[in-house]
Amino acid sequence: MLNEGTKGAVLMSILELSFWSIVPPLLTIFLVMKTKKILLSMAVGITLGCFLLGKFNPVSALEHFERVFIGTVNEDGTLVTGSITTPDNLMVLLSMVIIGALIGLLVKSGGSQAFAEYMSKRVNDKKKAGLMTCIICTLLMIDDYFDNLTTGATMRAISDKNNVPREKLAYYIDSTVCSINSISPISSWSAFLAGLLATGMVAAGIEGNSYQLLLQSIPYNFFIIVCLVMVYCVAAFNLNIGPMARAEKRVQTTGKLVEHSFSGDEDEEASYSDLIPAKGKPADLIIPIALLICLVLFFMMYTGGFFEHHSIMQTVSQMEGIRSLMYGLVFTMVITVIYMRIRKVAPVTELASAAFTGVKSILYANLVLILGWTLGGVAEGLGITQFMISVFQGNIPPVITPAIMFVLCAGTAFAIGGGWTTFAIMIPIVVPFAVATNADLLMCISAIIGGAGLGATCSPLADTSIVSATSGELSIIDHIKTQVPYSLVCGVIALAAYLVTGISGNLVFGYITAGVLFAASLTVMKKLSCGERAVSFSKKAANAAEPEFE
Repeated sequence: MLNEGTKGAVLMSILELSFWSIVPPLLTIFLVMKTKKILLSMAVGITLGCFLLGKFNPVSALEHFERVFIGTVNEDGTLVTGSITTPDNLMVLLSMVIIGALIGLLVKSGGSQAFAEYMSKRVNDKKKAGLMTCIICTLLMIDDYFDNLTTGATMRAISDKNNVPREKLAYYIDSTVCSINSISPISSWSAFLAGLLATGMVAAGIEGNSYQLLLQSIPYNFFIIVCLVMVYCVAAFNLNIGPMARAEKRVQTTGKLVEHSFSGDEDEEASYSDLIPAKGKPADLIIPIALLICLVLFFMMYTGGFFEHHSIMQTVSQMEGIRSLMYGLVFTMVITVIYMRIRKVAPVTELASAAFTGVKSILYANLVLILGWTLGGVAEGLGITQFMISVFQGNIPPVITPAIMFVLCAGTAFAIGGGWTTFAIMIPIVVPFAVATNADLLMCISAIIGGAGLGATCSPLADTSIVSATSGELSIIDHIKTQVPYSLVCGVIALAAYLVTGISGNLVFGYITAGVLFAASLTVMKKLSCGERAVSFSKKAANAAEPEFE
Protein backbone atom coordinates (compact mmCIF):
# COMPACT_ATOMS: atom_id res chain seq x y z
CA MET A 1 0.00 0.00 0.00
CA LEU A 2 1.22 3.49 -0.85
CA ASN A 3 1.24 6.16 1.83
CA GLU A 4 -0.29 9.56 1.15
CA GLY A 5 3.08 11.15 0.33
CA THR A 6 3.92 8.44 -2.18
CA LYS A 7 0.49 8.67 -3.73
CA GLY A 8 0.95 12.43 -4.10
CA ALA A 9 4.36 11.97 -5.73
CA VAL A 10 2.95 9.41 -8.17
CA LEU A 11 0.07 11.72 -9.02
CA MET A 12 2.45 14.63 -9.53
CA SER A 13 4.64 12.62 -11.89
CA ILE A 14 1.61 11.51 -13.88
CA LEU A 15 0.31 15.04 -14.21
CA GLU A 16 3.68 16.26 -15.45
CA LEU A 17 3.26 14.12 -18.54
CA SER A 18 2.23 16.27 -21.48
CA PHE A 19 -0.29 13.59 -22.44
CA TRP A 20 -2.72 15.29 -20.08
CA SER A 21 -2.64 18.37 -22.30
CA ILE A 22 -5.01 16.75 -24.81
CA VAL A 23 -7.55 15.65 -22.19
CA PRO A 24 -9.33 19.03 -21.65
CA PRO A 25 -9.87 19.82 -25.37
CA LEU A 26 -10.87 16.25 -26.21
CA LEU A 27 -13.27 16.15 -23.25
CA THR A 28 -14.71 19.47 -24.40
CA ILE A 29 -15.24 18.20 -27.94
CA PHE A 30 -16.86 15.01 -26.60
CA LEU A 31 -19.22 16.98 -24.36
CA VAL A 32 -20.09 19.40 -27.15
CA MET A 33 -21.00 16.50 -29.45
CA LYS A 34 -22.90 14.70 -26.66
CA THR A 35 -24.77 17.56 -24.98
CA LYS A 36 -24.88 20.22 -27.74
CA LYS A 37 -24.11 22.73 -24.95
CA ILE A 38 -20.93 24.39 -26.16
CA LEU A 39 -20.56 27.00 -23.39
CA LEU A 40 -21.02 24.43 -20.63
CA SER A 41 -18.69 21.98 -22.37
CA MET A 42 -15.98 24.60 -22.77
CA ALA A 43 -16.35 25.64 -19.14
CA VAL A 44 -15.88 22.02 -18.03
CA GLY A 45 -12.78 21.62 -20.23
CA ILE A 46 -11.26 24.86 -18.95
CA THR A 47 -11.99 23.92 -15.32
CA LEU A 48 -10.40 20.49 -15.70
CA GLY A 49 -7.38 22.01 -17.45
CA CYS A 50 -6.87 24.57 -14.68
CA PHE A 51 -7.09 21.86 -12.02
CA LEU A 52 -4.50 19.83 -13.94
CA LEU A 53 -2.26 22.89 -14.13
CA GLY A 54 -2.72 23.48 -10.40
CA LYS A 55 -2.12 19.82 -9.45
CA PHE A 56 -5.73 19.71 -8.18
CA ASN A 57 -5.09 22.53 -5.71
CA PRO A 58 -8.19 24.80 -5.99
CA VAL A 59 -6.25 27.99 -5.19
CA SER A 60 -3.50 27.15 -7.66
CA ALA A 61 -6.12 26.22 -10.27
CA LEU A 62 -7.75 29.63 -9.84
CA GLU A 63 -4.39 31.35 -10.21
CA HIS A 64 -3.72 29.47 -13.43
CA PHE A 65 -7.15 30.44 -14.75
CA GLU A 66 -6.42 34.08 -13.95
CA ARG A 67 -3.08 33.81 -15.77
CA VAL A 68 -4.62 32.27 -18.92
CA PHE A 69 -7.80 34.37 -18.94
CA ILE A 70 -6.57 37.81 -17.86
CA GLY A 71 -2.78 37.56 -17.89
CA THR A 72 -0.15 38.33 -15.31
CA VAL A 73 3.02 40.29 -14.64
CA ASN A 74 6.23 38.29 -14.35
CA GLU A 75 8.81 38.94 -11.65
CA ASP A 76 10.95 40.86 -14.12
CA GLY A 77 8.04 43.21 -14.80
CA THR A 78 7.10 41.88 -18.23
CA LEU A 79 3.40 41.61 -19.00
CA VAL A 80 1.94 38.26 -20.09
CA THR A 81 -1.43 38.78 -21.75
CA GLY A 82 -4.39 36.43 -21.44
CA SER A 83 -7.20 35.40 -23.75
CA ILE A 84 -9.17 38.63 -23.19
CA THR A 85 -6.22 41.01 -22.90
CA THR A 86 -4.23 40.07 -25.99
CA PRO A 87 -4.45 43.12 -28.30
CA ASP A 88 -5.34 41.09 -31.40
CA ASN A 89 -8.07 39.19 -29.52
CA LEU A 90 -9.53 42.43 -28.19
CA MET A 91 -9.59 43.89 -31.69
CA VAL A 92 -11.28 40.72 -33.00
CA LEU A 93 -13.98 40.98 -30.33
CA LEU A 94 -14.52 44.68 -31.02
CA SER A 95 -14.60 44.04 -34.76
CA MET A 96 -17.22 41.33 -34.26
CA VAL A 97 -19.36 43.76 -32.24
CA ILE A 98 -19.09 46.46 -34.92
CA ILE A 99 -19.86 43.94 -37.69
CA GLY A 100 -22.96 42.86 -35.75
CA ALA A 101 -24.08 46.48 -35.42
CA LEU A 102 -23.40 47.11 -39.12
CA ILE A 103 -25.41 44.06 -40.16
CA GLY A 104 -28.27 45.28 -37.97
CA LEU A 105 -28.19 48.62 -39.80
CA LEU A 106 -28.11 46.91 -43.22
CA VAL A 107 -31.13 44.78 -42.28
CA LYS A 108 -32.99 47.85 -40.98
CA SER A 109 -32.22 49.83 -44.13
CA GLY A 110 -33.92 47.17 -46.22
CA GLY A 111 -30.74 46.83 -48.26
CA SER A 112 -30.27 43.14 -47.44
CA GLN A 113 -33.87 42.33 -48.38
CA ALA A 114 -33.77 44.44 -51.56
CA PHE A 115 -30.48 42.86 -52.64
CA ALA A 116 -31.89 39.38 -51.98
CA GLU A 117 -34.98 40.16 -54.04
CA TYR A 118 -32.83 41.59 -56.84
CA MET A 119 -30.48 38.61 -56.87
CA SER A 120 -33.28 36.04 -56.51
CA LYS A 121 -34.38 36.87 -60.05
CA ARG A 122 -30.92 35.89 -61.30
CA VAL A 123 -29.84 33.40 -58.63
CA ASN A 124 -32.89 31.17 -58.81
CA ASP A 125 -31.68 27.70 -57.86
CA LYS A 126 -29.44 25.92 -55.37
CA LYS A 127 -26.54 25.62 -57.80
CA LYS A 128 -26.40 29.35 -58.55
CA ALA A 129 -26.87 30.25 -54.87
CA GLY A 130 -24.02 27.95 -53.83
CA LEU A 131 -21.66 29.14 -56.55
CA MET A 132 -22.47 32.78 -55.83
CA THR A 133 -21.67 32.22 -52.13
CA CYS A 134 -18.30 30.68 -53.02
CA ILE A 135 -17.51 33.44 -55.52
CA ILE A 136 -18.24 36.22 -53.01
CA CYS A 137 -16.10 34.48 -50.40
CA THR A 138 -13.29 34.18 -52.95
CA LEU A 139 -13.49 37.85 -53.94
CA LEU A 140 -13.51 39.09 -50.33
CA MET A 141 -10.15 37.48 -49.55
CA ILE A 142 -8.92 40.23 -47.26
CA ASP A 143 -9.68 38.85 -43.80
CA ASP A 144 -11.43 35.70 -42.63
CA TYR A 145 -13.79 37.37 -40.13
CA PHE A 146 -14.72 40.09 -42.59
CA ASP A 147 -15.11 37.58 -45.42
CA ASN A 148 -17.19 35.23 -43.27
CA LEU A 149 -19.74 37.63 -41.86
CA THR A 150 -20.05 39.81 -44.96
CA THR A 151 -20.82 36.80 -47.16
CA GLY A 152 -23.33 35.51 -44.62
CA ALA A 153 -25.11 38.86 -44.47
CA THR A 154 -25.17 39.04 -48.27
CA MET A 155 -26.14 35.48 -49.16
CA ARG A 156 -28.21 34.15 -46.25
CA ALA A 157 -31.56 35.44 -47.53
CA ILE A 158 -30.78 34.36 -51.11
CA SER A 159 -29.80 30.87 -49.95
CA ASP A 160 -32.97 30.61 -47.89
CA LYS A 161 -35.15 31.54 -50.88
CA ASN A 162 -33.50 28.76 -52.88
CA ASN A 163 -33.97 26.19 -50.09
CA VAL A 164 -30.26 25.79 -49.39
CA PRO A 165 -29.82 24.19 -45.94
CA ARG A 166 -28.06 26.51 -43.53
CA GLU A 167 -25.56 23.69 -42.94
CA LYS A 168 -24.52 23.86 -46.59
CA LEU A 169 -24.34 27.67 -46.53
CA ALA A 170 -22.00 27.49 -43.52
CA TYR A 171 -19.93 24.83 -45.29
CA TYR A 172 -19.58 26.99 -48.41
CA ILE A 173 -18.49 29.97 -46.32
CA ASP A 174 -16.16 28.18 -43.88
CA SER A 175 -14.31 26.01 -46.39
CA THR A 176 -13.97 28.77 -48.98
CA VAL A 177 -12.87 31.39 -46.45
CA CYS A 178 -10.27 29.10 -44.84
CA SER A 179 -8.92 28.06 -48.23
CA ILE A 180 -8.77 31.37 -50.05
CA ASN A 181 -7.38 33.34 -47.10
CA SER A 182 -4.61 30.75 -46.66
CA ILE A 183 -3.27 31.37 -50.14
CA SER A 184 -4.34 34.96 -50.77
CA PRO A 185 -1.32 37.25 -51.14
CA ILE A 186 -3.29 40.24 -49.78
CA SER A 187 -5.08 38.72 -46.78
CA SER A 188 -4.41 39.29 -43.09
CA TRP A 189 -3.31 35.64 -43.04
CA SER A 190 -0.41 36.26 -45.43
CA ALA A 191 0.93 39.07 -43.25
CA PHE A 192 0.68 36.93 -40.13
CA LEU A 193 2.28 33.91 -41.79
CA ALA A 194 5.09 35.98 -43.32
CA GLY A 195 5.93 37.37 -39.89
CA LEU A 196 6.11 33.88 -38.37
CA LEU A 197 8.23 32.62 -41.26
CA ALA A 198 10.67 35.47 -40.72
CA THR A 199 11.14 34.29 -37.11
CA GLY A 200 11.62 30.69 -38.25
CA MET A 201 14.12 31.70 -40.92
CA VAL A 202 16.22 33.58 -38.36
CA ALA A 203 16.19 30.52 -36.09
CA ALA A 204 17.20 28.32 -39.02
CA GLY A 205 19.97 30.68 -40.07
CA ILE A 206 18.67 31.23 -43.59
CA GLU A 207 18.33 34.52 -45.43
CA GLY A 208 15.70 35.78 -47.81
CA ASN A 209 12.27 37.39 -47.95
CA SER A 210 9.70 35.54 -45.85
CA TYR A 211 6.81 36.79 -48.00
CA GLN A 212 8.42 35.40 -51.14
CA LEU A 213 8.98 32.09 -49.35
CA LEU A 214 5.29 32.00 -48.44
CA LEU A 215 4.24 32.61 -52.04
CA GLN A 216 6.61 29.88 -53.26
CA SER A 217 4.97 27.38 -50.90
CA ILE A 218 1.46 27.89 -52.32
CA PRO A 219 1.73 25.27 -55.14
CA TYR A 220 2.59 22.64 -52.49
CA ASN A 221 -0.51 23.35 -50.38
CA PHE A 222 -2.46 20.32 -51.54
CA PHE A 223 -5.15 20.44 -48.85
CA ILE A 224 -6.04 24.08 -49.40
CA ILE A 225 -6.18 23.70 -53.20
CA VAL A 226 -8.19 20.47 -53.04
CA CYS A 227 -10.53 21.95 -50.41
CA LEU A 228 -11.19 25.02 -52.56
CA VAL A 229 -11.90 22.95 -55.67
CA MET A 230 -14.07 20.59 -53.61
CA VAL A 231 -16.35 23.32 -52.27
CA TYR A 232 -16.97 24.63 -55.81
CA CYS A 233 -17.72 21.09 -57.02
CA VAL A 234 -20.16 20.52 -54.14
CA ALA A 235 -21.95 23.72 -55.14
CA ALA A 236 -21.90 22.96 -58.88
CA PHE A 237 -23.01 19.32 -58.64
CA ASN A 238 -25.03 19.46 -55.38
CA LEU A 239 -22.96 16.71 -53.77
CA ASN A 240 -24.49 15.60 -50.48
CA ILE A 241 -22.94 12.94 -48.28
CA GLY A 242 -23.51 11.82 -44.71
CA PRO A 243 -25.14 14.42 -42.43
CA MET A 244 -25.32 16.94 -45.30
CA ALA A 245 -27.54 14.53 -47.24
CA ARG A 246 -29.84 14.32 -44.23
CA ALA A 247 -29.93 18.12 -44.00
CA GLU A 248 -30.93 18.31 -47.68
CA LYS A 249 -33.60 15.67 -47.12
CA ARG A 250 -34.94 17.65 -44.13
CA VAL A 251 -35.35 20.75 -46.29
CA GLN A 252 -37.05 18.75 -49.07
CA THR A 253 -39.52 17.03 -46.76
CA THR A 254 -40.20 19.65 -44.08
CA GLY A 255 -38.98 22.94 -45.53
CA LYS A 256 -36.96 23.48 -42.35
CA LEU A 257 -33.78 25.29 -43.35
CA VAL A 258 -32.04 24.94 -39.98
CA GLU A 259 -32.19 22.20 -37.34
CA HIS A 260 -30.87 24.21 -34.41
CA SER A 261 -30.03 27.85 -33.91
CA PHE A 262 -26.52 29.08 -33.20
CA SER A 263 -27.03 28.74 -29.46
CA GLY A 264 -28.27 25.19 -29.96
CA ASP A 265 -31.96 25.76 -29.25
CA GLU A 266 -34.56 24.38 -31.63
CA ASP A 267 -36.70 26.76 -33.60
CA GLU A 268 -35.15 29.84 -32.05
CA GLU A 269 -35.81 32.91 -34.14
CA ALA A 270 -32.85 35.00 -35.22
CA SER A 271 -32.45 38.33 -33.49
CA TYR A 272 -32.67 40.16 -36.80
CA SER A 273 -36.24 38.94 -37.25
CA ASP A 274 -37.33 41.59 -34.74
CA LEU A 275 -36.27 44.35 -37.11
CA ILE A 276 -38.81 45.84 -39.50
CA PRO A 277 -36.83 46.74 -42.62
CA ALA A 278 -37.44 49.99 -44.44
CA LYS A 279 -38.14 50.05 -48.16
CA GLY A 280 -34.55 49.91 -49.30
CA LYS A 281 -32.59 49.48 -52.49
CA PRO A 282 -29.80 46.99 -53.36
CA ALA A 283 -27.42 49.96 -53.21
CA ASP A 284 -28.16 50.27 -49.47
CA LEU A 285 -26.27 47.01 -49.03
CA ILE A 286 -23.75 47.25 -51.86
CA ILE A 287 -22.45 50.76 -51.01
CA PRO A 288 -21.57 50.03 -47.33
CA ILE A 289 -19.92 46.72 -48.19
CA ALA A 290 -17.96 48.23 -51.09
CA LEU A 291 -16.94 51.08 -48.78
CA LEU A 292 -15.81 48.59 -46.14
CA ILE A 293 -13.69 46.69 -48.67
CA CYS A 294 -12.03 49.89 -49.87
CA LEU A 295 -11.38 51.14 -46.36
CA VAL A 296 -9.93 47.84 -45.15
CA LEU A 297 -7.60 47.77 -48.17
CA PHE A 298 -6.62 51.40 -47.49
CA PHE A 299 -5.78 50.70 -43.85
CA MET A 300 -3.86 47.55 -44.81
CA MET A 301 -1.70 49.74 -47.02
CA TYR A 302 -1.46 52.31 -44.22
CA THR A 303 -0.41 49.84 -41.51
CA GLY A 304 1.97 48.16 -43.94
CA GLY A 305 3.82 51.43 -44.55
CA PHE A 306 2.84 51.89 -48.19
CA PHE A 307 2.42 55.64 -47.70
CA GLU A 308 5.88 55.71 -46.13
CA HIS A 309 7.28 54.60 -49.50
CA HIS A 310 7.48 50.90 -48.69
CA SER A 311 7.32 48.55 -51.64
CA ILE A 312 4.21 46.48 -52.34
CA MET A 313 5.97 43.36 -51.09
CA GLN A 314 7.08 45.11 -47.89
CA THR A 315 3.58 46.51 -47.40
CA VAL A 316 1.88 43.13 -47.72
CA SER A 317 4.39 41.41 -45.45
CA GLN A 318 4.06 44.08 -42.71
CA MET A 319 0.36 45.03 -42.85
CA GLU A 320 -1.78 44.49 -39.76
CA GLY A 321 -4.93 42.72 -40.89
CA ILE A 322 -6.95 42.77 -37.67
CA ARG A 323 -6.20 46.43 -36.93
CA SER A 324 -7.01 47.34 -40.53
CA LEU A 325 -10.32 45.52 -40.29
CA MET A 326 -11.26 47.32 -37.07
CA TYR A 327 -10.32 50.76 -38.46
CA GLY A 328 -12.25 50.06 -41.65
CA LEU A 329 -15.31 48.94 -39.70
CA VAL A 330 -15.32 52.04 -37.47
CA PHE A 331 -15.22 54.44 -40.43
CA THR A 332 -17.73 52.37 -42.40
CA MET A 333 -20.11 52.40 -39.45
CA VAL A 334 -19.97 56.19 -39.11
CA ILE A 335 -20.36 56.82 -42.85
CA THR A 336 -23.21 54.28 -43.12
CA VAL A 337 -25.18 56.03 -40.36
CA ILE A 338 -24.69 59.40 -42.12
CA TYR A 339 -25.72 57.83 -45.45
CA MET A 340 -28.88 56.35 -43.92
CA ARG A 341 -29.84 59.64 -42.34
CA ILE A 342 -29.40 61.40 -45.70
CA ARG A 343 -31.57 58.67 -47.26
CA LYS A 344 -34.05 59.12 -44.36
CA VAL A 345 -34.15 55.38 -43.83
CA ALA A 346 -35.23 55.70 -40.20
CA PRO A 347 -34.93 58.03 -37.21
CA VAL A 348 -31.70 57.95 -35.23
CA THR A 349 -33.39 56.11 -32.37
CA GLU A 350 -34.50 53.28 -34.67
CA LEU A 351 -31.04 53.06 -36.23
CA ALA A 352 -29.51 52.84 -32.77
CA SER A 353 -32.00 50.13 -31.82
CA ALA A 354 -31.16 48.17 -35.00
CA ALA A 355 -27.43 48.46 -34.29
CA PHE A 356 -27.99 47.27 -30.73
CA THR A 357 -30.00 44.31 -32.02
CA GLY A 358 -27.08 43.40 -34.26
CA VAL A 359 -24.67 43.67 -31.34
CA LYS A 360 -26.83 41.34 -29.23
CA SER A 361 -26.86 38.79 -32.04
CA ILE A 362 -23.06 38.60 -32.02
CA LEU A 363 -22.42 38.47 -28.25
CA TYR A 364 -22.89 34.72 -28.00
CA ALA A 365 -20.27 34.21 -30.72
CA ASN A 366 -17.87 36.48 -28.84
CA LEU A 367 -18.38 34.50 -25.65
CA VAL A 368 -17.66 31.25 -27.46
CA LEU A 369 -14.52 32.79 -28.98
CA ILE A 370 -13.28 33.93 -25.55
CA LEU A 371 -13.81 30.48 -24.04
CA GLY A 372 -12.17 28.87 -27.08
CA TRP A 373 -9.07 31.05 -26.70
CA THR A 374 -8.97 30.32 -22.97
CA LEU A 375 -9.21 26.57 -23.56
CA GLY A 376 -6.40 26.79 -26.11
CA GLY A 377 -4.28 28.70 -23.59
CA VAL A 378 -4.92 26.06 -20.93
CA ALA A 379 -3.96 23.27 -23.33
CA GLU A 380 -0.81 25.12 -24.29
CA GLY A 381 0.06 25.61 -20.63
CA LEU A 382 -0.26 21.85 -20.15
CA GLY A 383 2.24 21.30 -22.97
CA ILE A 384 0.08 20.18 -25.87
CA THR A 385 2.71 21.30 -28.38
CA GLN A 386 5.42 19.24 -26.71
CA PHE A 387 3.11 16.26 -26.60
CA MET A 388 2.15 16.50 -30.27
CA ILE A 389 5.81 16.81 -31.26
CA SER A 390 6.88 13.94 -28.99
CA VAL A 391 4.40 11.65 -30.74
CA PHE A 392 6.47 11.96 -33.89
CA GLN A 393 9.89 12.21 -32.31
CA GLY A 394 12.63 9.97 -33.60
CA ASN A 395 14.32 9.37 -36.90
CA ILE A 396 11.73 10.62 -39.37
CA PRO A 397 12.84 10.20 -42.99
CA PRO A 398 13.01 13.65 -44.63
CA VAL A 399 10.82 12.48 -47.52
CA ILE A 400 7.82 11.90 -45.25
CA THR A 401 8.43 14.87 -42.93
CA PRO A 402 5.85 17.08 -44.74
CA ALA A 403 3.21 14.35 -44.45
CA ILE A 404 4.01 13.97 -40.73
CA MET A 405 3.83 17.73 -40.23
CA PHE A 406 0.46 17.79 -42.00
CA VAL A 407 -0.99 15.18 -39.61
CA LEU A 408 0.66 16.79 -36.58
CA CYS A 409 -0.70 20.26 -37.34
CA ALA A 410 -4.15 18.88 -38.12
CA GLY A 411 -4.24 17.18 -34.72
CA THR A 412 -2.99 20.30 -32.95
CA ALA A 413 -5.51 22.61 -34.63
CA PHE A 414 -8.34 20.17 -33.94
CA ALA A 415 -7.44 19.89 -30.24
CA ILE A 416 -6.89 23.57 -29.49
CA GLY A 417 -9.40 24.90 -32.02
CA GLY A 418 -7.11 27.47 -33.54
CA GLY A 419 -5.54 27.65 -36.97
CA TRP A 420 -3.59 30.83 -36.21
CA THR A 421 -2.48 29.45 -32.86
CA THR A 422 -1.21 26.35 -34.64
CA PHE A 423 0.68 28.55 -37.10
CA ALA A 424 2.24 30.50 -34.24
CA ILE A 425 3.28 27.32 -32.45
CA MET A 426 4.51 25.19 -35.31
CA ILE A 427 6.13 27.48 -37.90
CA PRO A 428 9.00 28.72 -35.67
CA ILE A 429 9.66 25.07 -34.70
CA VAL A 430 9.23 23.32 -38.03
CA VAL A 431 11.21 25.73 -40.24
CA PRO A 432 14.55 25.17 -38.45
CA PHE A 433 13.67 21.47 -38.03
CA ALA A 434 13.10 21.10 -41.79
CA VAL A 435 16.37 22.86 -42.60
CA ALA A 436 18.30 20.76 -40.09
CA THR A 437 16.89 17.46 -41.40
CA ASN A 438 17.12 18.37 -45.12
CA ALA A 439 13.36 18.07 -45.51
CA ASP A 440 11.63 20.04 -48.26
CA LEU A 441 11.09 23.45 -46.64
CA LEU A 442 8.36 24.63 -49.03
CA MET A 443 6.38 21.43 -48.54
CA CYS A 444 6.75 21.65 -44.76
CA ILE A 445 5.45 25.24 -44.76
CA SER A 446 2.46 24.28 -46.88
CA ALA A 447 1.85 21.19 -44.71
CA ILE A 448 1.61 23.39 -41.60
CA ILE A 449 -0.89 25.74 -43.27
CA GLY A 450 -2.92 22.91 -44.80
CA GLY A 451 -2.84 20.76 -41.65
CA ALA A 452 -4.05 23.66 -39.53
CA GLY A 453 -6.83 24.23 -42.07
CA LEU A 454 -7.91 20.59 -41.88
CA GLY A 455 -7.95 20.60 -38.08
CA ALA A 456 -9.82 23.92 -37.90
CA THR A 457 -12.56 22.85 -40.32
CA CYS A 458 -13.15 19.70 -38.24
CA SER A 459 -13.12 21.31 -34.78
CA PRO A 460 -16.15 22.88 -33.07
CA LEU A 461 -13.67 24.93 -31.03
CA ALA A 462 -12.14 26.70 -34.05
CA ASP A 463 -12.84 30.42 -34.36
CA THR A 464 -13.48 30.12 -38.10
CA SER A 465 -16.08 27.40 -37.45
CA ILE A 466 -17.73 29.51 -34.76
CA VAL A 467 -17.90 32.59 -36.99
CA SER A 468 -19.18 30.53 -39.95
CA ALA A 469 -21.94 29.08 -37.78
CA THR A 470 -22.74 32.64 -36.66
CA SER A 471 -22.82 33.76 -40.28
CA GLY A 472 -25.19 30.94 -41.22
CA GLU A 473 -27.22 31.33 -38.00
CA LEU A 474 -27.09 27.65 -37.09
CA SER A 475 -25.66 25.42 -34.38
CA ILE A 476 -21.90 24.97 -34.42
CA ILE A 477 -22.36 21.22 -34.04
CA ASP A 478 -24.73 21.03 -37.00
CA HIS A 479 -22.17 22.95 -39.04
CA ILE A 480 -19.19 20.82 -38.04
CA LYS A 481 -20.82 17.41 -38.42
CA THR A 482 -21.94 18.25 -41.96
CA GLN A 483 -18.59 19.74 -42.96
CA VAL A 484 -16.27 17.08 -41.53
CA PRO A 485 -16.86 14.40 -44.25
CA TYR A 486 -15.83 16.80 -47.01
CA SER A 487 -12.79 18.02 -45.04
CA LEU A 488 -11.64 14.48 -44.27
CA VAL A 489 -11.88 13.47 -47.94
CA CYS A 490 -9.72 16.47 -48.84
CA GLY A 491 -7.34 15.63 -45.99
CA VAL A 492 -6.80 12.04 -47.18
CA ILE A 493 -6.16 13.26 -50.73
CA ALA A 494 -3.67 15.86 -49.50
CA LEU A 495 -1.85 13.33 -47.29
CA ALA A 496 -1.43 10.96 -50.23
CA ALA A 497 -0.15 13.82 -52.40
CA TYR A 498 2.42 14.80 -49.75
CA LEU A 499 3.66 11.22 -49.48
CA VAL A 500 3.97 10.76 -53.25
CA THR A 501 5.62 14.16 -53.76
CA GLY A 502 8.03 13.60 -50.89
CA ILE A 503 9.05 10.11 -51.98
CA SER A 504 9.28 10.93 -55.70
CA GLY A 505 10.67 14.43 -55.30
CA ASN A 506 8.38 15.56 -58.11
CA LEU A 507 5.49 17.99 -57.61
CA VAL A 508 3.79 16.81 -60.80
CA PHE A 509 3.41 13.29 -59.40
CA GLY A 510 1.77 14.79 -56.34
CA TYR A 511 -0.80 16.61 -58.46
CA ILE A 512 -1.45 13.49 -60.53
CA THR A 513 -2.10 11.55 -57.32
CA ALA A 514 -4.37 14.29 -55.97
CA GLY A 515 -6.22 14.53 -59.30
CA VAL A 516 -6.86 10.78 -59.55
CA LEU A 517 -8.06 10.52 -55.95
CA PHE A 518 -10.17 13.64 -56.30
CA ALA A 519 -11.87 12.31 -59.45
CA ALA A 520 -12.55 8.99 -57.70
CA SER A 521 -13.98 10.84 -54.68
CA LEU A 522 -16.28 12.93 -56.87
CA THR A 523 -17.55 9.79 -58.61
CA VAL A 524 -18.41 8.16 -55.28
CA MET A 525 -19.99 11.36 -53.92
CA LYS A 526 -22.10 11.75 -57.08
CA LYS A 527 -23.39 8.19 -56.71
CA LEU A 528 -24.21 8.75 -53.05
CA SER A 529 -25.96 12.02 -53.86
CA CYS A 530 -27.94 10.41 -56.68
CA GLY A 531 -28.94 7.63 -54.31
CA GLU A 532 -30.26 10.12 -51.80
CA ARG A 533 -32.16 12.01 -54.49
CA ALA A 534 -33.55 8.79 -55.91
CA VAL A 535 -34.82 7.68 -52.51
CA SER A 536 -36.37 11.09 -51.92
CA PHE A 537 -38.00 11.08 -55.37
CA SER A 538 -39.38 7.55 -54.99
CA LYS A 539 -40.94 8.44 -51.65
CA LYS A 540 -42.59 11.53 -53.14
CA ALA A 541 -43.82 9.52 -56.12
CA ALA A 542 -45.21 6.82 -53.83
CA ASN A 543 -47.02 9.39 -51.74
CA ALA A 544 -48.45 11.04 -54.82
CA ALA A 545 -49.67 7.69 -56.16
CA GLU A 546 -51.54 6.82 -52.98
CA PRO A 547 -55.30 7.40 -53.31
CA GLU A 548 -56.89 9.96 -51.08
CA PHE A 549 -59.85 8.97 -48.97
CA GLU A 550 -62.43 11.35 -47.71
